Amino acid sequence: MAGLRVRGLVLGWGLPLLLAVTLLGPLLLGRGYALVGDMVFVPDQPWKPRWIGADGSVPRAVPTDAVTWALGTVLPGDVVQKLLLVLTLTLAGAGAAALTAHRSTGARAVATVLAVWNPFVHERLAIGHWALLVGYAMLPWVVVGAQRLRAREAGGWRAVCWPLALAGLTSPTGGVLAAFVLLAMVVPRPRLLGPALGLALVVNLPWLLPGIVNTAATPADPFGVQAFAARADSPWGVLGSVLSLGGIWKESVAVAARDSWLLSGVGVGLSLAAFAGLVLARRRDPAVAVPLLSLVGVGLVLTLLPTVGAGERVAEWLVTTIPGGGLLRDSQKWMATGVAGALLGSGGGGRRRGPRGPGVVAPGRGRCWWPGRRFRCWCSPPRAGVSPAPWLPTPTRRSGTTSAVSWSGPVRPTVARWCCRSGSTVASTGTVGMPCWILRRGSFPAT
Repeated sequence: MAGLRVRGLVLGWGLPLLLAVTLLGPLLLGRGYALVGDMVFVPDQPWKPRWIGADGSVPRAVPTDAVTWALGTVLPGDVVQKLLLVLTLTLAGAGAAALTAHRSTGARAVATVLAVWNPFVHERLAIGHWALLVGYAMLPWVVVGAQRLRAREAGGWRAVCWPLALAGLTSPTGGVLAAFVLLAMVVPRPRLLGPALGLALVVNLPWLLPGIVNTAATPADPFGVQAFAARADSPWGVLGSVLSLGGIWKESVAVAARDSWLLSGVGVGLSLAAFAGLVLARRRDPAVAVPLLSLVGVGLVLTLLPTVGAGERVAEWLVTTIPGGGLLRDSQKWMATGVAGALLGSGGGGRRRGPRGPGVVAPGRGRCWWPGRRFRCWCSPPRAGVSPAPWLPTPTRRSGTTSAVSWSGPVRPTVARWCCRSGSTVASTGTVGMPCWILRRGSFPAT
């Protein structure tokens, strides 16, 4: 039990932290500031009304500058910079590990490395878009929280609120990205759609309100659509560059190795394999895979829209006509909506497989196995007439000290916890597993 807990901590937080420190190594050695593009931290940042959009300007960095100002009143500016960067990348990797918690150790490690070490992160760090990376890091956490919300688990709204708020409090684009992901995940549950939309609006108010009030601000320049459109940073063209999470508009920050047909081709192949894994997961876990697939499609459309003639004209019209349309510029950033899907699909997209055959029960803290669409669990002592959730039937069969529950439909974590809690044993003929408590081995009739 202790070994599994340690392994979970190493995969969930140790590996992401190691990757973050390795990636940021030169910056973390000694004191000093890294002044890169839009990432400017100073020893003594004064307060200005502009930090909250109160000067009538476009709230491009609202409330990012207010957050850094507040942190700078407590810690030196260079320490704030280092902590923010390390925490951002660590949270990105930890979110990937949480999103793939039901999969094997190797698959979780692959997803964690992909979340932290990819062209998107490199290029955004090189251009100084640390605030956008905070929103990027929150996307897997939003998916995890939305899963809990849809499963009617306790604390589901809390699990959604904190990553959504953190994304919205650091950058407008991050807040919009997180809102997209949340709404896509709860669309199948119409009763959750209204509250989720309301929550997304509330956490984005710090920049939405100045944007609405400052109607006299300088209008967006349509030339920016072409200037900041995604471009090919590899021999595989714009589409191949974007699919491999590259393609930023600024040529000077692109990874030099992406000029190689071989190396960039490996990146494209790995990305395609991850998205293929997500497609395969559509049959086994449609409740998660289908929304994430739709987000991949939305990200591709928004990213590639300004790169084609008619699409460029549509994007220019949106930028100059629709309030807040300026967010559509720098189109490559919208590919972040597909990252959560790539993380889930990077290890095959399915749940971890286990042994076949009837009556498979693991002693101690382990895995109980059942098919993704139908399972039967035996709970001892019987819990006659007790239903853990509205969508789980009451025990349908009792024999001696054992009661059995048959269930057809998606397997939910709440079911696993109820069937696998202390004093219970679980068996099935399935091949797919989830974490559970099992205290003793049992022998049960085949289903």
